[in-house]
Amino acid sequence: MSSTTNTSVVLGVFQANLGRSRLATKELPNLISNGTPDVYLIQEHYSYKGEMKGLPLSWKVLVADGGKVLVAIRNKNINVIARHIGKEIVVADLLCGTTTLTVISFYIPPSQNKIQAISHLEEVIENLNITSFILGGDINMRSLLWGPDIPDHRASDDGGPFVDFILKHGLNIINDPNSASTFETKNGQSWIDITVSTSLLSDKIRDWKVTKEVFSDHSSLTYKIAFDTLDLIGNTPNFSQRKIFRLGNMVAAKFSEAETEIKNIHSKKGLEDWINKLTCFIQSACRGTNLQKADHLRVPWWDTELDIQRKKTRALRSRYQRCKDPSQRLCRRTIFKKEEAKYKWMIKVKSRECFEKLCLSLTNSNPFDLPYKLATGKTKKKMVFNTVINDQGIKTKSIDETITTIVNKLFPQDLFNSETPEQAQTRVLVESY
Repeated sequence: MSSTTNTSVVLGVFQANLGRSRLATKELPNLISNGTPDVYLIQEHYSYKGEMKGLPLSWKVLVADGGKVLVAIRNKNINVIARHIGKEIVVADLLCGTTTLTVISFYIPPSQNKIQAISHLEEVIENLNITSFILGGDINMRSLLWGPDIPDHRASDDGGPFVDFILKHGLNIINDPNSASTFETKNGQSWIDITVSTSLLSDKIRDWKVTKEVFSDHSSLTYKIAFDTLDLIGNTPNFSQRKIFRLGNMVAAKFSEAETEIKNIHSKKGLEDWINKLTCFIQSACRGTNLQKADHLRVPWWDTELDIQRKKTRALRSRYQRCKDPSQRLCRRTIFKKEEAKYKWMIKVKSRECFEKLCLSLTNSNPFDLPYKLATGKTKKKMVFNTVINDQGIKTKSIDETITTIVNKLFPQDLFNSETPEQAQTRVLVESY
């Protein structure tokens, strides 16, 4: 598809509070019931000794040490600029072709002062000079604007600070107040996970829904963002060196004979035959180096047995959550917890066995391969661009601006008027060499 024509691009977004669950974090790559997400806005992910654990190395992840929120990018064709990385706020610019999308992952702990948390969020947005963004997070506040009037331990006007924030910035609430609850325990239900956006982006968000597929007390929110761009995400092939070398040899062998073949053409039919042969060569070369992409790339240890156990566990959880009779509810909760524990144990055992086999096969061929790099912390992470401060003391807002600022700082302009006598003498020496 030509890059000079507008193309409709749809990004899938997955938003959830994982409740610090190792199982929920590890299962994220397999949750694709509503399509494979491109962007993840996560709160309370699993961490070990203050470091985020459980997500694939191929994802671009923005998270602070000891942080409670992260932004993860699954689509390798989306470039990322980290605008702000804090423990409870992460702001990132996603570069999708010619379009830049700003996303914010936000979390307010239940014990934190809500007014102070919202003030900190406003301060971050104002300092970054953001005018268009999508914000998703667990705010631990309820309101009739994003949920029904069901009393819980929170005050009815608990969402006041966030409502003031929405009105101040002219934001639109994407949540459906009549949707299923976003948080549920044995004590009750709440609607405390929210998605908001500026008015320019709200019309581009569609298919917002609540799904009960995360093994956490919170439900996941999934939605899609559609916009026009000049470059289609995902149409850039990523050839290996072996395929590039093979393609180069095929082209070199073909065109080494092209000049002689063209000289021997003396008729229109001969030219048409040569063009047909060239077309067949190009088609065969494309087929020989075509990227084979699986419909759904799963982790190698995932199998049918885990699929069956996951469906069974989800069904039991739904039965438990729908039950209103206190005596039956307790019994169903016990059954669900037993199956959930079995599901967690199966994931742990299967993933561990697969990892041990992988380490054994890799170390047999090269002892300094992936296991060694994992143990020594030398694995390469996906590149995430950070902003820098330019000469005016302002943070850069794009990759081009960031690169230009760095280059100008490392290689300043050559000004004759500001030269010292020693520099002028060196210039004359070099020019006359």
